[in-house]
Amino acid sequence: MNRRYQTNAETPNQKMFWNLVKEINGDKRTDDKFVIKDHTGIRIEDPDVTCEIAADYFDSKVKGLIDKTGLSPVVIPVSTPVQAYPTITEKMVEDIIKGVKKKKSYGVDEIPMNVVADTGPFLYTAYTKLFNNIIRTNIPDLWKMALIKPLHKSGPLDEMQNYRPISNLCSLEKIFEKLILKEIETSGISDGIHQHGYKANRSTTTAMLTLQDYIAEHMDQGESVAVYSLDLSAAFDMLRVDIFHDKIGNRLEPWLQKVIIDFLSERRCIVSVEQSNSSI
Repeated sequence: MNRRYQTNAETPNQKMFWNLVKEINGDKRTDDKFVIKDHTGIRIEDPDVTCEIAADYFDSKVKGLIDKTGLSPVVIPVSTPVQAYPTITEKMVEDIIKGVKKKKSYGVDEIPMNVVADTGPFLYTAYTKLFNNIIRTNIPDLWKMALIKPLHKSGPLDEMQNYRPISNLCSLEKIFEKLILKEIETSGISDGIHQHGYKANRSTTTAMLTLQDYIAEHMDQGESVAVYSLDLSAAFDMLRVDIFHDKIGNRLEPWLQKVIIDFLSERRCIVSVEQSNSSI
């Protein structure tokens, strides 16, 4: 093992370590065609067809979960009157773009984040005007559409239930999301002491350490501790905008309510397989 491998192996950076492992072992992922069985068990290779099969499967899975809740699929329209809006500054946009990871994945606009980041210095002013205009009007329909890639989990490659959907969003929409997140964090609504996901300086590690401390504290007092864990399937897809508004809307500034509700409403997706896309 040369010096570079030795240095990387000794690093506490987990991502760098596993990248080294992949380099040594070789990345075994292949670009095999997406071949999947239809409802009759026939293997289909045509990407124009397989993308529709995947889209139907993911859609039916969410609809099945909604049916189990017993809630009406009809979503009540929510309207939030707004009298004052904030101003997004060019410095805010610059700070966000400088902090993004330069990934090559892209959404339906086909603009990867590395392009947004590399061209940022020339377009900060334009982006700032765009984001301020969107806050005062509406989020573009294109930004509400996800480009879904089926990702194999385990099991036979030709069975649709062995895939999970990976959503790719437009890069500029992600920048806008981060700007709105900053406003949400400023509002104090995300200050829950027991929330470890989607918060700065919080992770699964801090969640486990907090749980460990809680269990140890009560066991030291001679008490018994039971842990109940659950996972929400398709949590984002199951979110009802009207219920969200009733639960949390009055804790946010009216303009922020409007943007978030607009962001969550009338979202769509297409499934992409090889060079083919499903219907919306």
